[in-house]
Amino acid sequence: MKIPNLKVNELENIDPETIVKYLEGNDWVEIEDRSTPYYSMWQHSMQNSRDAFILLPLDTEIPDFSFRVYDLIKVLSVVERRPLSSVFDSFKSAREVAEVEDRDILNLQLKFKDNTKREVLTGGLGKLLTSFQNLVNGIAQYKSGSPNSMGSIPNSIVQQSRMSVISTFEGSFGLRLASVPPQVEQLHAFQKPLIRETLQELFDLVRVSNDDKLLKESLIRLRKRSVSSYKQFLIALLDLKTDNIIDWGSPDRELGGSVEFSYEVVQKAFLIVTSTVAEIPDEIEILAEWVGGNKRKKNFEVKDTTTEQTYTGIVASTALKDIEVANISDHYNIRLLVEPEFNEATQEITKKFTLLRLEKPTS
Repeated sequence: MKIPNLKVNELENIDPETIVKYLEGNDWVEIEDRSTPYYSMWQHSMQNSRDAFILLPLDTEIPDFSFRVYDLIKVLSVVERRPLSSVFDSFKSAREVAEVEDRDILNLQLKFKDNTKREVLTGGLGKLLTSFQNLVNGIAQYKSGSPNSMGSIPNSIVQQSRMSVISTFEGSFGLRLASVPPQVEQLHAFQKPLIRETLQELFDLVRVSNDDKLLKESLIRLRKRSVSSYKQFLIALLDLKTDNIIDWGSPDRELGGSVEFSYEVVQKAFLIVTSTVAEIPDEIEILAEWVGGNKRKKNFEVKDTTTEQTYTGIVASTALKDIEVANISDHYNIRLLVEPEFNEATQEITKKFTLLRLEKPTS
């Protein structure tokens, strides 16, 4: 999203903190000795030339704030050899863009360990974007109330959780992602869009990734598909070797925020995810033939109509009423909880199945 012409009055609402983050990500160093609390001085070492300096206004209420930001952008434009409008676009916070676009925005800033690096290999970027979208889809499925880990995610959920790349920006390398507006029939009165609830969950997940206990609790709650996708997202970030900042802006002004996600935190989170994933139960949904069951003993047996695999196990208390109406050889939609269980006799890890729901197919 580029603006063709840059005017001074467009700079009135810029947050100086967004400029600070930009400067820090592009090898500018703040000169500590400040002569006034209203400005800060920044220095950038140029190759084969003298150093560049800029003056950053810190108080948005000073009369010449817009003009001083304009001067700053002109210097950056010369140093970085980019148009004024391109530099200005890099300063926009996710919240600002969200208000203009009327959709949720994520600014994903990748800060390379190598300060001179400004490029990302297409393979690494593709892996990052694919793993991120898979993570969003997995969390969206959890938020929709059907977090099974097998089979494909229903298209109705995928359509509501799509994200688009709408621009890139400097510092060191940034991606601006936007939610795809849902179709009218996907929204209900007074209901938050699914993608907004999903991004809130994702943002909270990243925010607790430096806390072993809170992260593990979140992983177990989000179920295995989301956790497996999160693991792949972490791997993509580890491959890029970057410190990261995620800035979320939403049309809902009560939501959003910014969280730093350093390379060290990504490493730590990856180890926790890897050690936790085996402990997380799965939920699967199958179309199955009812072989039999006993309400008093709380047991069941069904056969998957697609794979012909037989499942046996216990019936959850909440599903006992469901099996009262089940007839042998009839087909039902079955939801099963799949948990790892250690068999002391064989010294092997097996699977324990619990029937959570049984209902007649709608068609």
